[in-house]
Amino acid sequence: MRGLVAPGGLITEITVQKGPGTLEARSISLSVLNLAVGYHNTGKSTLLDLLAGAARPGLLTDRCR
Repeated sequence: MRGLVAPGGLITEITVQKGPGTLEARSISLSVLNLAVGYHNTGKSTLLDLLAGAARPGLLTDRCR
């Protein structure tokens, strides 16, 4: 995500309680390099926004609605 660094360091897992598509109630393990693939409306963009939001919480404003 263009060199964004989370204040706590490397994010190794993210748990989504409510979200679109297959992200609903799911924990996702991450590593240094990850690839998000899937069909339309499965939550790829939301996942990337959540990860970017760890470095810049203001990015999540639109997703919180």
